Amino acid sequence: MYKKLDKKLMIIGIIIGLIIVSVGGFAIYRINKNNSHLTETPIASEKPETTLNPGKIDKPIDSSDDIHAALMDASYYDTMNTFGFSFYIATLSITSDKAINVDLSHFTTSEGIKLNEVDQYVKTLEEKQFFLGKENVVYQLISLDNSSLFNVFVPVTKDANISLSCDLDMEFKAEFNSKMNPGSVNDLFYEANDIISDGKTYQLKVSEAFDATGLYFTKNVDGNIREYTVASTVSIFTFQLDVVSLFGDKIEIESATYISDNEDQIFNALGSEIQCEKYVNIIGQTIDDSGKGYLFFEALNSYEHEVFYSGQLHLKVKGNDADIVVNVDLN
Repeated sequence: MYKKLDKKLMIIGIIIGLIIVSVGGFAIYRINKNNSHLTETPIASEKPETTLNPGKIDKPIDSSDDIHAALMDASYYDTMNTFGFSFYIATLSITSDKAINVDLSHFTTSEGIKLNEVDQYVKTLEEKQFFLGKENVVYQLISLDNSSLFNVFVPVTKDANISLSCDLDMEFKAEFNSKMNPGSVNDLFYEANDIISDGKTYQLKVSEAFDATGLYFTKNVDGNIREYTVASTVSIFTFQLDVVSLFGDKIEIESATYISDNEDQIFNALGSEIQCEKYVNIIGQTIDDSGKGYLFFEALNSYEHEVFYSGQLHLKVKGNDADIVVNVDLN
């Protein structure tokens, strides 16, 4: 009889134990889910896809009255010895009950840096030809969807262990540390066919060079249009530029220069007075939606020495302090 009772008690004990484990596991799951935005390690490795926008969009109305923020991913760039600061590129998930338009002034690091006040750090990087646009970094959170991912720039002036808070979402507190994904500034150089952006007003894409020698060109001389010809020892090389004004701002390429790696050859793009019958010269053109144009460079050529240069294309966008620099061959 006692054996049967012991057996029943054992079965009951097992059932109670399973119930306790199940309830406890569910409770832990809920706690972790509700506090996932507090974890030091990003909860996913998602990043927003870098694509060329089809054209401008109208900015949605301010949506800062109701948002939820979460840290999805982060890479740490240890550049303290080089620039006097290090930085993170962090991927934030922003959700709202409407289209998103949130200013980065609402995000502040534990060092007191607001993410909308980072121009001095960005300028330092761009002066050395490191462009955060290579990683699709933005400086205002804007999307026509009510849920989207954004890459933001988070500078660090002291210790790498910092946090990021948001005054619109009091539950949000993202923790950063130097053990996160390591990033290299050498990955922030632009190359041909990259999506180039200042994260505020425009996107660009520069093609590889191609030969346009033999096409029909004209030159405007005091309002008179004349054929423009070059010597047989001169080749004309062309880059295609796709340009998008993100929010309707006027975008203009003022000038362009190609500089070879050893800087012994410098070529200036043909000015707006010179046009090609097949391809539109983009110098001086104003784009406030989306458009396409071309840059033209003349280079000496011969049968003995065909044109081939490794170097950098420098683009001067009106209103920008620093040139955009693209590593691309001229051939």
